[in-house]
Amino acid sequence: MKVIVFGATGFVGQEILRQAIALPSITSVVTVGRRAAPEASSSSKLKDVVLSDWLKYSDDVKKELVNADACIWY
Repeated sequence: MKVIVFGATGFVGQEILRQAIALPSITSVVTVGRRAAPEASSSSKLKDVVLSDWLKYSDDVKKELVNADACIWY
């Protein structure tokens, strides 16, 4: 299962990210935020995407978001 987490640098987002990484059923996690997620280097199943402009998604960013099974945006 591929999960996208927007806002993984905040208090709640960090915990959601930790739980997602720990769950064996989640095979891929993509975080999207203004800065790198604190857990960015801790797991091989994590891809960290940093956006400076929330209105512009490059083709590379769009490719990371394709085929996700769930998206958490709070």
